[in-house]
Amino acid sequence: MLEKVKPLYKHSGRPPTDPRTYFRMHYLYFTLPEMTSFRELCRQLKEPKNQAWRNFIGTPEIKDVPVHGSLSHFRKYVTPELFYEILFDLIRQALKLDNFLQTTLSGIDSRLVYALVNGYKKKRCSCEDKETCDCEKTFSDPDAKVGVQRNKANQNKYFIGYRKHSITCPTPSGPIVLLSIILPPDTADIDVLLPLVEKLNQAVDLLF
Repeated sequence: MLEKVKPLYKHSGRPPTDPRTYFRMHYLYFTLPEMTSFRELCRQLKEPKNQAWRNFIGTPEIKDVPVHGSLSHFRKYVTPELFYEILFDLIRQALKLDNFLQTTLSGIDSRLVYALVNGYKKKRCSCEDKETCDCEKTFSDPDAKVGVQRNKANQNKYFIGYRKHSITCPTPSGPIVLLSIILPPDTADIDVLLPLVEKLNQAVDLLF
């Protein structure tokens, strides 16, 4: 991993934060449903009760948790393709451990991802007369859609955001997420089976 990320760093100035910390923070961000933004992730990591999460990312001390702005900066320079390369390298390492990662497709699970939108849909075009133009109304997050969630007490039946679909694989310590994709909230699990398998096939013969 370090070899893949090293060319992105300058060789002068202050010592940078370990890129492994940023990558692990991304893993928390994409696997924990309560993490709705980088800002929220960093806030949660600074809570005294979340010591296990800080240990996982490699910064046991609260004062060493990176700020959300630096996480956004890291993501800007590390492309999705490079993230996948690093992810598949980690899976290859796990496969080398005896009786740890089973090479069978365990299952697909989905979770809600709430969008941080500002109010109702409205026209965000540059037309002078928005009352008569044919432009579509959108939320402040233009890709967010309205979805339906399970009815619970004191909770709205509908939500605005996305749905995250993940392939999980069994291990002796419990299931772990191998790969996730985020799609519109009305996408069923059965409709993402083939796209997820195709994404895994990019790892050549890693799992199949």
